[in-house]
Amino acid sequence: MTTNIAAFAGPDIRAVDTDTMSKVVTVGTQKYRLIYNRSDMRRHKDRNACPECAIVRNMRTFMSRLPEMALSTNMLYDAALVPNIGLKLNVADHWNVGADWMTAWWSNREKRRYWRIYGGDFDVTYRLGSGCGRYNPFAGHHVGVYASMMYYDIQAGLSHQGIMSAKYNYAAGVSYTYSLPVHRHFNIDFFIGVGYMWGTYKKHTPIDDHDVWLSTRRRSWFGPTRAGISLVWVLGNKNYKCREGGRH
Repeated sequence: MTTNIAAFAGPDIRAVDTDTMSKVVTVGTQKYRLIYNRSDMRRHKDRNACPECAIVRNMRTFMSRLPEMALSTNMLYDAALVPNIGLKLNVADHWNVGADWMTAWWSNREKRRYWRIYGGDFDVTYRLGSGCGRYNPFAGHHVGVYASMMYYDIQAGLSHQGIMSAKYNYAAGVSYTYSLPVHRHFNIDFFIGVGYMWGTYKKHTPIDDHDVWLSTRRRSWFGPTRAGISLVWVLGNKNYKCREGGRH
């Protein structure tokens, strides 16, 4: 829209000529007159003839078609000094997919203290019942399947042996999650996964100034392979904290 600004003191609104009108605004102690072009204003009233309105309208349509999303961090990993981040998407009624990544690379070679871990998970979950799903698709009880991969190198000091994975170790299984809404945009997830873990790892020990390899072993384990308490940030404006019987 075409506007001109000029210093002015006078009536609030008046017609300047047949095709313009003006309005007085105050900035600090100074008054200014805004002069509007009437033809531009008529075009803005007609949304179909307004390029700016069309852009905004198309952007809103695009955003409304995106799946519901949430970001998360596993607070148990955070407490263990392993930074991590996760992303969840609501892809269909009752169905969510998620992925997360963690990485920590702390080391003190002189004292032979290593805490080096990185890897990630991918899961697909199904929300049980209706509950708050209409307002927050990530809330409530969920069951699902997951797969994960992880590399690690851990040693607690000069007097301890260390373990280091030979490439990645893997796990897959089934999971259960309860997501508790605590705010319009925040949930707390409690989850556990039971499955099978496999891979190989090396044992080593410090001798003089070197880490000496001792053996390579295979890891094969069935049982709990993932667990966490995550803080979840639910994105967007369509989500609400839920109470029994509706939204809040």
